[in-house]
Amino acid sequence: MIVFPLDWTEVGRPVQVRDIELGIMKVLSEIGCNCLSFSGGLDSSLMLYFMLQRHMHVRTFTIGLSEDHPDIKYAQLVVDSFSNVAHNYYIPTREEIEAEEQPGDLEGDAAVRLFYKFVKKYTTKIIACDGIDEFMAGYYAHQETLSETTYFNFIRRLQGVQLAPLNRNSGEVDVYLPYLDGRLISLYSQIPLSEKVDAHIRKKFMVRMAKGKLPDRVITRRKYGFCDALKPKKGGEIGGVRNPLFDGNDMWDWNEGIAQDLLSRFSRKEIEEVRASPQMVCNCFRCTREYMDKMKSKEECHASGT
Repeated sequence: MIVFPLDWTEVGRPVQVRDIELGIMKVLSEIGCNCLSFSGGLDSSLMLYFMLQRHMHVRTFTIGLSEDHPDIKYAQLVVDSFSNVAHNYYIPTREEIEAEEQPGDLEGDAAVRLFYKFVKKYTTKIIACDGIDEFMAGYYAHQETLSETTYFNFIRRLQGVQLAPLNRNSGEVDVYLPYLDGRLISLYSQIPLSEKVDAHIRKKFMVRMAKGKLPDRVITRRKYGFCDALKPKKGGEIGGVRNPLFDGNDMWDWNEGIAQDLLSRFSRKEIEEVRASPQMVCNCFRCTREYMDKMKSKEECHASGT
């Protein structure tokens, strides 16, 4: 008779959506925090849903370039679909942004510092949703290059380019990362890649979890990274910020200007390899172009001996 481990009958059993949901609820009950870093995207909106099962009231915090920024728009859409949520958003001035930028910053560092300085005015502890994109195949590169190499590249870079900067830039605010609890990671690791992403849908497992819990517009919205929080989007009404319901976007769409500029100078294969590389903090076309231009400039300097 098997006496250890006690849960040996669970070994090899397919992971169900309910397993992840129960895991999240258990972690949240242990954390005991009712404040949330909130982008209005799929991951943070699901986290809000589960937090409201544990807390009478939840306070959410969002940063964006203007009131028309996609994160602020969608955050408000989600908050309006629930009750007992106190929503706080922060629109820093251009002067605040410039004053916060420091030499050697990674993409998004200034936004993170500004955000947590804002949060500290209200609370000293908050939940964030970092890491779930890596483990549940949430990046566009996952969809464009359906391979375990791409999948594990994102996981391998998580510590150095996302968690360490978050730890450094969050200051005196205690940050909880429920999605990265070891028990949940153990469940993620048992889900086949084909159940996480395919040519049509990223983060398939999370989408299944969100059905019936969140507005469909939130489930299908275009993804932005934290590095985009203080960047203008094309074609908007205020300060150049685009309407979040517009499908095309020059930072993500292959048919838009930045991608077309890249394609005029590099092959699509070269671009996709860079977007999937562990060195990329964000794989939008704007960040990709900045990285590829920088690398090309270094190569030219090296070739010329300067």
